[in-house]
Amino acid sequence: MLKKIKSDFSKNLIILLIGASLSQLIPILASIILTRMYTPEDFGIFALFTTITIIISSISTGRYELAIMLPKKNIDALYIFVVSIMIVILVSFILFVIVIFFGENILNLFERIDLFIFLYLIPIMVLIMGFYQSILLLLNRNKSYKNISQSKIVHQLFMALFQIILGLLGFINSLSLVIGSFFGQLFAVILLMKNNIFNFKYIKKLNKERLKLNISRYSNFPKYSMPMAFLNSLSVNIFIYILPVLFNTSLLGFYFLAQKFVSAPLSLIVNSFGSIFYQEISKRENKLDLYLISFFSNLLLGSLILSPIFFYGQEIFAYIFGEEWSEAGNIAEIICPLVLSSFAVGSVSNIFSAIQKNEIVFYWQLIYLIIFSILIYYLQYDFIFMLEVTTYFGSIMYFILAIIGYKLLIKMDR
Repeated sequence: MLKKIKSDFSKNLIILLIGASLSQLIPILASIILTRMYTPEDFGIFALFTTITIIISSISTGRYELAIMLPKKNIDALYIFVVSIMIVILVSFILFVIVIFFGENILNLFERIDLFIFLYLIPIMVLIMGFYQSILLLLNRNKSYKNISQSKIVHQLFMALFQIILGLLGFINSLSLVIGSFFGQLFAVILLMKNNIFNFKYIKKLNKERLKLNISRYSNFPKYSMPMAFLNSLSVNIFIYILPVLFNTSLLGFYFLAQKFVSAPLSLIVNSFGSIFYQEISKRENKLDLYLISFFSNLLLGSLILSPIFFYGQEIFAYIFGEEWSEAGNIAEIICPLVLSSFAVGSVSNIFSAIQKNEIVFYWQLIYLIIFSILIYYLQYDFIFMLEVTTYFGSIMYFILAIIGYKLLIKMDR
């Protein structure tokens, strides 16, 4: 049994890791150039835009895309795919209406009317990201790992190219970083659609009654997984929101680069590993062995990868990105434990979706966010101390979630 798990897992994981490695290497190499072209404040505004779109897009499909893996019949998976696309189109339209009628008032509230163009890009970006997420899950179900890898490489490559080219042409501002990100995501979606990943003629023949049946059958995802995803994105990125308010946009730029650099080597693994883990765990009866192997392997691997940054973060950042960014290295050292714990647990967190226990993660996430927010409120006068306390609190909370998942699987095996 264990040999079979390792064989299937290793084969599919290698395919995804090759593409994911390249897709993560590209932005790291590009950052060496970009940090010498753009200011920390430019990166700060870019971080804010990116985080807003990520949080909205994480719930823009109603989380139905996660249910694509679960049906036994492919036709039902296609129905769920259509549902997720319909929802993201509706959400993007609502966002666009909000921007038209309330956009100026929102920016006046924060005294940043100069960022008006960014608001119009948010609905479009959310739409593209929603399409991308849904198509990737459909690909994952069909084990089309090469297409997944190719799309990730295209995304990062075109994003980096646009950002660098715009900078060389003299458009050195946060908007250039956003435009680069937009076109990178757009070209990735175009590539997937061009390769006929899904067939429109089947979608046109879908039965409305069966569509409603699948919406009802997997209603657990919008009920629990959607608010859970929102809370997760909010808590993971909470510093992106509070730093410009409590401190300044430049500090946000330092934090964004630190988080990006520390997370990059692990995210390529967790994204690839998580995709295959969800695919495998959804169909296996004995889930406990796979869960334990996955968790402890990733915990060990993550520890080895992050050790240099944990001990020599400032020196590494100053050497790679320039002396101006040494503060980002200090931040990187501090957040390593939280990144490690979220990586180890995140790689197997799909277990809750696979056994349809999303409500547990929802309540865990709610508690996490409430306590996290309280800590920030009382520690806001010292950024470094606040970062240290929240880092170790978050690490403990992630390991608690891992234990909950373990106990659930033991209970199922009885």
